[in-house]
Amino acid sequence: MVACALNYIDHAKELGRALPKEPKLFSSPQHVESSFRRDCFPKASRDYRFEAELCIVLKRQVKDVAEKDALDYVLGYTCGNDLGAFDFLEADGIVTRARGFDTSGPIGPWIATSSIRII
Repeated sequence: MVACALNYIDHAKELGRALPKEPKLFSSPQHVESSFRRDCFPKASRDYRFEAELCIVLKRQVKDVAEKDALDYVLGYTCGNDLGAFDFLEADGIVTRARGFDTSGPIGPWIATSSIRII
C-alpha cells in the first residue's frame, strides 16, 4: 500500500507543518488488517491516532501511465483508516516507522465500483 502524507491543508496546519512541494509518499506493510480493532494499537506508543481515508483500489500494477489514462486503472474505491504513532513521528520524523505496524492500515471490507470519477 502506498500512501501520501500531508496531502491536505488542514492536516498540515494541525501538525504545524508546511505543505510539501512534492508528494510525501510512504508505504504500509502488505499484511495490513482489513478490520479495525482497539487491540491493534502498538503498546510502545502513547499517542496513537487514526485518520479516515478514501482509498483507491487499482485493477493491476501501474507505472508510467499518462494522466489522461490513469482512471482506466482504477477498480474502485473503499474506506480506510490510517493509524499512526504520532509520538514516534515527532521523535524522528520517519513516517514508515510511525505508520508501519502490521495493523496500521485497515481498509474495506467493500469496494465501490462505479463510473463516477473522483478527481
